[in-house]
Order: sequence, then C-alpha cells, then structure tokens
Amino acid sequence: MILLQGYFDDSGSHGGEGIYALGGFLAPGVSWQRFSAEWQGVLNKDPAIDYFKMSEAISLRGQFDRWPGPLRDQKVFELAEVAERWAVARISAMVFKEDFDTHIRGASPWRELDNPYFLLFNQIIVLTLGFVQELGKRTLDISDTKVEFVFDEQGLLGRDAVGWWDVLKLALEPEKVQLLGAPPAFGSDKRLFPLQAADLLAWSVRNAVEGGEGSVLANAVVQTLKRVPPYGGFVSGDQMRESLPELIAISEPYWPR
Repeated sequence: MILLQGYFDDSGSHGGEGIYALGGFLAPGVSWQRFSAEWQGVLNKDPAIDYFKMSEAISLRGQFDRWPGPLRDQKVFELAEVAERWAVARISAMVFKEDFDTHIRGASPWRELDNPYFLLFNQIIVLTLGFVQELGKRTLDISDTKVEFVFDEQGLLGRDAVGWWDVLKLALEPEKVQLLGAPPAFGSDKRLFPLQAADLLAWSVRNAVEGGEGSVLANAVVQTLKRVPPYGGFVSGDQMRESLPELIAISEPYWPR
C-alpha cells in the first residue's frame, strides 16, 4: 500500500480580518520521516531553536527573540528548502472573510459551520484527493493508495471537525472515498515538524494574497515554495452558495436541528 500523508495548518481563521487560509504539504509517509530528520537538523544548527513558527520569525519574538535579521533569514530559508525538497504538492484553500460572512455565517442550523475552519477543512480534503486522482491519471498507480490527513490542534474545533467526518464523506464521489485512510488526526505544531512546514506555507500564502509583509525573506520563501507543485485556491462566493444546501441536506439525518 502507498500511504500519502498531508499536514495542514491554518492562518487567519481565528480572528483574521481579510483572508482565511488553510494550507500544507502532501508527501509519502516514508518521505515525511526523511523530511523530519532534515528539518530537525536545521532547527539544531547554531543558533538552535526548539520549534519553528513563522509569526515568531517575522516578528523576532519567541524562538527568534533578539535574533539578528540575517541569521533569522538564513534559518527560515533553509527550512523552506527542506519543505521544497520533500513535498510532492503544496495544497491550500482560502476564502475572503467578506464572502464567508455573506454566504455561510448564520446561514445553516449548525454553529460549527459559522467558523471558516470547517469550510476550509472540507475543501482541503476534497482538493488533496483531487490532486491524487490527477496523479493517477498521469504517473501513479493509485489502486492501492490511501491518503491520511493531520491538522494542527484546534481543541473543541478540531473535535467538531472530526465529528463531521462521516457527514463530509457522504458528499464525496465513491472514487474519492476509496482513497481515504484513517480519520483525520490533530497534533501540535511544536512537536510535529511537518505541521511547522505547513505553518510556513499557510502564513506565506495568506501574506502574499493580502499584500502584507514584503520583506526579502517573505519573498524568498514564496519563491522557494513555488517550486512545489500547487493545487487549490479560493473558494468563491458562488461555490459557497451552491454547496451549502447540499451539506445541510446531507447533515440533517446525523445532526438534527
């Protein structure tokens, strides 16, 4: 069996003002082991850090407190190169806050759907399975392939998302369902190195679209990660408006109003 694993982190979905994003990388399970060894090696290089978080790097806080800018830039750039070396795809889903508030928030009977994380959680799964199907059409025999997902810890929000897992599968084509392995897992981005890479991507995607941090470092990271094949994009207002009634109809037997 070929096991593909995707690791994903969010950016902006907890109080973001412009764009909500969820993104990360897909790779074979064996590749993630090698990735993690290299990532750990870069973390350990002097000056060493215990974990990586892009917001701390940009603001020179936390693990990067009082670091000189050039040293910070070198560390982040080397980590970006590790991600680029091992990932087979970078997958991201985004939605404008204004569109989400207009078409989704308050439009369903369930409080869970009022958080953009649920929309993006579902979209990431659909996109990842779609990417694997595309590989099957081109270069990869996916007849014995399973895809598993690991997301950054979300507390109650994460448990709610897993609670919707069976409902979300009902909205998928049978060919996509066959690709699914174990239900999604959640982990700490301070302990799981692939989630730290996902944090780097999610921050970079949202920052680039919002036109935020324009430093040499941010641009260098974007250019490095661009070498990883992309998949995904924005969930439009039309897509949200069309998909909500179907999700409500599917959910009714499982989650009475």
